[in-house]
Amino acid sequence: MSTGPSTAAISAADARSGVATPTRWVVDLLIGAAASILSNALAGRRRRQTERELAALSDAALKDIGLSRSQIEFIARRLDIPMTRNSNAKH
Repeated sequence: MSTGPSTAAISAADARSGVATPTRWVVDLLIGAAASILSNALAGRRRRQTERELAALSDAALKDIGLSRSQIEFIARRLDIPMTRNSNAKH
């Protein structure tokens, strides 16, 4: 007969103390990977939207903001545009 704490009791104690169990580590890894995939997908969506909006401008409008049509992809890839709930909202 065992005189020490049960495995469940040890796992519960580890969870409270912040010690990562192998299962918890795998779950954290999967959550992190899913978050990264989602973040990259959203960034790609914002980049394509930026490219579409800039491409829709006339050459004169692009010149007014200091861009040429050939720079659109470069600019869209390097901008870090925060996602907002309603980008058309008046401030």
